[in-house]
Amino acid sequence: MLGAGVDIGGSYIKAGLVEIQSGRIIDQCSVPFPRGQRAEVVWDRTANCVTELVDRQRLMMNDLVSVGVALPGTLNPEKTQVIHAYNLDFHNTEVRRPLEERFPGIPLSLLNDGDAATLAEHRFGVLKGTRTAVLLTLGTGVGGGLILNGQLFGGGLGNGVEIGHMTLRYDAEKHVCGNPGCVEMYCSASSLVSGMEGVSPREVIEGIRNEDPAMFGILERYTDALSSALVSIVNLLDPEVIALGGGVSNAGEPLLEATSRKLREKSFFTAEYRIVQASMGNEAGMVGAAIAHQCL
Repeated sequence: MLGAGVDIGGSYIKAGLVEIQSGRIIDQCSVPFPRGQRAEVVWDRTANCVTELVDRQRLMMNDLVSVGVALPGTLNPEKTQVIHAYNLDFHNTEVRRPLEERFPGIPLSLLNDGDAATLAEHRFGVLKGTRTAVLLTLGTGVGGGLILNGQLFGGGLGNGVEIGHMTLRYDAEKHVCGNPGCVEMYCSASSLVSGMEGVSPREVIEGIRNEDPAMFGILERYTDALSSALVSIVNLLDPEVIALGGGVSNAGEPLLEATSRKLREKSFFTAEYRIVQASMGNEAGMVGAAIAHQCL
């Protein structure tokens, strides 16, 4: 069985054809996100990507068992609108109807991109077999998802989970979402180079991975914030596994070790939960979106 999974981000729209049972992507494509243009252009590019993949594999659209679309924002409980997706500049934007028009007769799933990545990691990756787990995606923004009782937790009222918009500092300046001191302000990739000029987050991540002494101070500052964000989650949920994904997670073992050490110092619990790097990389959102119809 094949499903199409689309991961819409602020830089690119990525689509993949996914074997539902194995999670293997057999073909994929990527196009720039049309920043500043109408939402209809986004939906057109989404449909064009999927159509291109289907055509390349000499398939028909009705060969797909489902189409899943993951977005970096909050959807309403009915999953018909994006309430807020700040990186896309989508606010109260209709999404289900225009996509159903472009994929007539094909089951459609819409979900947050952090939830999609969490689904993929729970089905095929480092969260497989867990009953209680957390994924944080540390990239342009901070997202993630929760596994509770072996299932993706979509929020008590169906509004989802916004880890990146938990408050880390109540006395800080306001984030773009309007609230002060969000986790995203201190744990996104851009926060690694806050106050620095001429240095990219990628350079810092590479330096941390290679244990460059010049990056020690940045690692300490960043993991102070990340462990403080995680400790509230740990004290509330007592998870078996915490997985870190997104570009910042490529800093590897130095990031995992420092975060784990500080989290254990701050946590109320002493249980042996594990902090690991997510395993599915940039493909997690596409895979999770593709399998959502079978999992949710």
